[in-house]
Amino acid sequence: MRPYVLAGGGMKQYTGTGGTSIMQPFISTVVLTNTSEWKPLVTAGGGIRVVLNPKLHLRAEVLTYMTQVPTKIITPVLGKVDGWYFDIVPSINISYVW
Repeated sequence: MRPYVLAGGGMKQYTGTGGTSIMQPFISTVVLTNTSEWKPLVTAGGGIRVVLNPKLHLRAEVLTYMTQVPTKIITPVLGKVDGWYFDIVPSINISYVW
């Protein structure tokens, strides 16, 4: 069994899709737009790798993807929208090594 940590970075694209509608959800707070926006992405996480046999490995990990709020896609009606989005992703993987 071998524990590990992960760290990384990159860019994430947010894209507003769908048809335009007069009545949007949360219309008094924010307006959703049909645009595209790139935001810096930070990744962090950790996990455990277990060798089941020399050619078969099992891995369990939890990753978090962090980006700033896309303000061009989610446009505030009053005030401002700021902060960070956190996506937490658990996964279990089986790997075959040849």
